[in-house]
Parts: sequence; C-alpha cells; structure tokens
Amino acid sequence: MNTNKNSSAQALAVSNHRSSNHSTAGKLTFTKAIKTCFGKYTVFEGRASRSEFWYFFLFANILVPFTIGFIEGIFFPESLELAWMEPAPLDWLLSLFYLFIFLPYLAVYIRRLHDTNHSGWWILIYFTIIGIIPLLIWLCTSGDEKNNEFGQPVLPIS
Repeated sequence: MNTNKNSSAQALAVSNHRSSNHSTAGKLTFTKAIKTCFGKYTVFEGRASRSEFWYFFLFANILVPFTIGFIEGIFFPESLELAWMEPAPLDWLLSLFYLFIFLPYLAVYIRRLHDTNHSGWWILIYFTIIGIIPLLIWLCTSGDEKNNEFGQPVLPIS
C-alpha cells in the first residue's frame, strides 16, 4: 500500500518535471533565432515563427547597426560632426554585413510569409508605394495553427 503512494508521487513528480521542461524547451530565444536564420540561409520552404523573424529583424536592423555606430563614435569621434556630409569610416563594414545577411534575411522573410499562408512572391509588393502595409500586417499576425500549403505549424506557435 505504501509503495503505491510512492509510485503515484513519483509519477506526479515526473509529470510535473516534464511539463515544466516542456514549457521552456520549445521557446525560441534571441540567439537561437539568429542561429536558426543563419543555419537556414538557403531554406525558402517551410515556415518561420513571428519570434524567429522579429528577433532576426531586431538583430539585423537595430542591434548590429547600433553597435557599429557606437564603435565608430568611440574610435572616430570626429566622424560624428560630418555624419551627413560624407561617409563614416565604418560604413563599409555595415554594407558588408548587409551583403552577408541578404540571403538569410530573404529566406526568413519568405518563411514568415508562408507561416501566414502567403506565397513568398508577395514580398515583391514591398516595392510598391502601399505594399509595405499588408506585408507589415502579415509579418505581425499569428501564423496558421494548422497545416497549410507550406507545411506544418512552427512550434511553439507564435
């Protein structure tokens, strides 16, 4: 009788341990999202979660340019006075970075559109005057919770 209580308590403890691990194991962290995007730099099929896309967006458009600008301000303070008149000393580094991330950025953008059940070709409306609005809406909305024509939902759904 006592062993039955112990086995029930052990089963409950294992169940609680698994559920607590499950809640954090599938979370996409900032660094995991960056690694995923660089790892899938030529993968244009499948789907990308909102967190994967927006973490990479944050990395590519805010974190890296800010860091390069900060370094530039420390080592080349005189360039801050002429910032609007001539290129800054490390502009070449930022240009090289954007060249380096072009494919991973394009791939995650297309996979994010797939998550909202839109073809990757919709990225072309970005080049119209008003096309940015629907793209921004699609990038911000939740992905399909069920399978769509581009694959299974990304777990965790975000």
